Amino acid sequence: MNTTNVRKLLFALVIGSFMNCIAYTSDLLQKPNPVDPATVTSKPKVFLKTSFKVVSNGNNMPVNVAFQNNWTNAIVGKAKNIGLFSEITNNEFATDYVLDIALEDNGEANQALAILTGLTLYLFPSTASDHFKITMTVYDGNGTKIGTVLKEEKVVLWQQILLIFGMPFYYFPSTVRETQDALITSTFAEAYHQGYFSKAKPKKK
Repeated sequence: MNTTNVRKLLFALVIGSFMNCIAYTSDLLQKPNPVDPATVTSKPKVFLKTSFKVVSNGNNMPVNVAFQNNWTNAIVGKAKNIGLFSEITNNEFATDYVLDIALEDNGEANQALAILTGLTLYLFPSTASDHFKITMTVYDGNGTKIGTVLKEEKVVLWQQILLIFGMPFYYFPSTVRETQDALITSTFAEAYHQGYFSKAKPKKK
């Protein structure tokens, strides 16, 4: 097979993968008003703590290092760029606030149906989902709990032949990235609007 034919085959496979899979969110995420950094008068120093839990079909699974690093980098990057904080410190004992962020990825999939989908060349449909939950608990520098924010969203992957008729369709990895960004942004914004980063401490939630 010459180079031109190889390129045509690869192109066809890529297009086919888009036509056979769509991903969408379940609209569980409640987004607060955006944060305008220009209106943030006091920007505290914060320390970030992260933890991760992965569940597949009801069973706890080992957390993949790449998965953990991906989410950690996204959380730290958003904290640096959202315009709410003066510094992301590495010293838990010299900070204004400690942000304890726990992420849970609850995946659901029917492996038998997924195999059947592949064997029938996507004629028989199958679905899989990832339900992401972020819980952020805010503590002051003395370790006193100030409040908690919970945000969640579910991403569903649907596999079936000729899903081009379901346009506009979205590639699964890009949908997950957008969901990740929206979850993290909404978590920080909600905590800000609840007053968890202000000196006048609100009641615990």
